[in-house]
Amino acid sequence: MEEILKIIGAFASVFALYKVIVDIVLAKSTRRRAEYDFTKKYIDDLANEKVHSYILEKGFLALTGKSYSVAEIKHLLAYSNPSEMIVHRASSGAFILFNKDFMDYSWKGYFQNNFVQKYGSYWYLGCYVILMLLAFIPFYFNGFQGFNNISVATFSLSLGCIGIMCIFRHEDLKAAKRFMFLRKKKGSSLAIKHSEPMGPDRS
Repeated sequence: MEEILKIIGAFASVFALYKVIVDIVLAKSTRRRAEYDFTKKYIDDLANEKVHSYILEKGFLALTGKSYSVAEIKHLLAYSNPSEMIVHRASSGAFILFNKDFMDYSWKGYFQNNFVQKYGSYWYLGCYVILMLLAFIPFYFNGFQGFNNISVATFSLSLGCIGIMCIFRHEDLKAAKRFMFLRKKKGSSLAIKHSEPMGPDRS
């Protein structure tokens, strides 16, 4: 009898796990369909000159989590690979900016320098390594007891946080470089022409 109960319990566990996996898959599928419907409606809204720019900007924010001008939104969607460009653009805000007059992107500040563009990511990576090594110096000498002192622990935590920020910057700069490279390489598709805009730009 005990063996039978164990078998039943095992089958019940497997069934429960299967149900959880199915629910997750169905939820993802439902979310993708909802995202598709929203995206389709949003593209239609972009083509409608009666839709206010504020609504279009908020719609893009709801869709991607990023807020851009209507002019830039249309420009991003005009690329032959809009999904990839939007992802890279989202990580590049600290390094590039959009010029609405020229309908193009440019580097910010000292990142306009080719040397900084090329080696800036290595700088961030180097800072990350150095800061993380410094943050763990107390551990190297005294193990976890090295962090018993609150001042030491706070200082190490601060260095660690700055180091993590540096590695994020490193990745964001890589995304910005990738974005600028694709911008030159692939250009715009005929899906959304700047010469035939989706209604007047109200941004």
